[in-house]
Amino acid sequence: MNAKKKSGCDELLRQFKKWAKSLLEVNPSYVKDPSLLRWYVQGPNWDAPHWEYAHYRDRIEMYGEELLGMFERLRAGTGEKGLAEYRSLLKAAGIEEEV
Repeated sequence: MNAKKKSGCDELLRQFKKWAKSLLEVNPSYVKDPSLLRWYVQGPNWDAPHWEYAHYRDRIEMYGEELLGMFERLRAGTGEKGLAEYRSLLKAAGIEEEV
């Protein structure tokens, strides 16, 4: 892995941890259940401009471009596509996934 790609991965994990910490305090299910979160971000409300909610696009964008890119990939995925990246971030962040 080249240094630029590794740096981007490190930045994504840093942004993910900050985002997850804020949402874990108010709605841990959205963080710990990737399929529930993906269902939400694929819905019509995700683009609603409301920065106060951690699972809305505007709020995610405040954490950084890498995190927003991951959420865009999560939105575009079907089946298991996109969920694997999210699950790997959960694991790297030390957050246990709900089963």
